[in-house]
Amino acid sequence: MKFSLTIILILFLNMRSFQQVVAVSNDKMNVLYKGIDNPLTIAVENYSCSKIITKINCGKLIRDHDSCHYTFQADSLCVGVVKIQVGVVDSGKSKWLGTEWFRMKRIPDPVAMIAGQTRGPISKTLLLSQVAIIPILMNFDFELYFAVKTYSFEIVRNDSVIYKNEKIKGNRFTPEIINEIKKTKTNDKVKFYDITIIGLEKEDRIINEIKFTIE
Repeated sequence: MKFSLTIILILFLNMRSFQQVVAVSNDKMNVLYKGIDNPLTIAVENYSCSKIITKINCGKLIRDHDSCHYTFQADSLCVGVVKIQVGVVDSGKSKWLGTEWFRMKRIPDPVAMIAGQTRGPISKTLLLSQVAIIPILMNFDFELYFAVKTYSFEIVRNDSVIYKNEKIKGNRFTPEIINEIKKTKTNDKVKFYDITIIGLEKEDRIINEIKFTIE
């Protein structure tokens, strides 16, 4: 899966020790996420980037050559907070200057949508013009994509289930589902549920149902 990074906010967390200023800038807020590459910038006043040394309590902190730009990758030991210690090599000796802490979070669930909606009235024409369920991350700083592994579908008329199909693979409407939607009447209720997705964390998640009433 591909994703791009857009810098939204830079937080400079300054510490003074040995009369030096250490700046650990999380290019994506003061939060690190599991399952993705988190960009960081680490700088120390009056020292070149190549002189900077770091220690972390979990995961990997990968430097981009001799620059001040790093990528943090979480592992199973990263729970709650990540501790980053920063120092420099000065006259052949290591000198530790300070420590910063970042919150470790799970990527939030995306919202499953069809025609940009999750529920409510919908015309049969509009529903038939759609081709798939789309999981969308709302108000998140990374542009990430989730794949729908399976979903289930049913139609209810007068409080009775008149059609049901479970564990449909992928996110697209099958020809059979399209045919059943064509048969729906006003006030029929259609539901897409047990929507199972997978993202960069390689973990299955079941997200929200989509419920429509045919106009």
